[in-house]
Amino acid sequence: MKRAGITIVLCLICSLAFAQVKKFELGVNGLTCSQCSRNVEMSLRKLPFIKDVRMNLEHTEGEIFFKDNADIDVQRMARAVTDAGFSVRYMKGTYALSGINVSDGSCTTVLGKRFVFINTPAHTLNGDVVLQFLGDRYMGKKDARNWKPRMKNSCGGDTQPYYVTIVK
Repeated sequence: MKRAGITIVLCLICSLAFAQVKKFELGVNGLTCSQCSRNVEMSLRKLPFIKDVRMNLEHTEGEIFFKDNADIDVQRMARAVTDAGFSVRYMKGTYALSGINVSDGSCTTVLGKRFVFINTPAHTLNGDVVLQFLGDRYMGKKDARNWKPRMKNSCGGDTQPYYVTIVK
């Protein structure tokens, strides 16, 4: 009987949705010199959940890698860029997902954060998925204006969710 109980618990654990953040890509407006790039890098490195930052001045973008089991705060990353004197052009996160069901307008919790999926057909996310973050903090003003009419909070409650779309 005890063995059957352990087997059931293990099966339940294996069937739970799995998620892990692999890295983020960040486009930065206004980077014109190596010192600008360095300022953004150092501002991001101050965040306790960031392991490594690799900036690319030629393409005015960067890659962000995280400490293991870190509680990643996307708003703080965007704020670090603006605190350095620049603006975010785009922010994309690569997530390793398994068994996450989504659809257009659905509210889904991933790693304890609430996400509203926009412009997303109903399906189950498995494998590496790139999510582009939507809104004023995470993209240029023109792009944010285009997405804003579709950004409806289907989660309810007081906590503002992250609005995302899947990058193809």
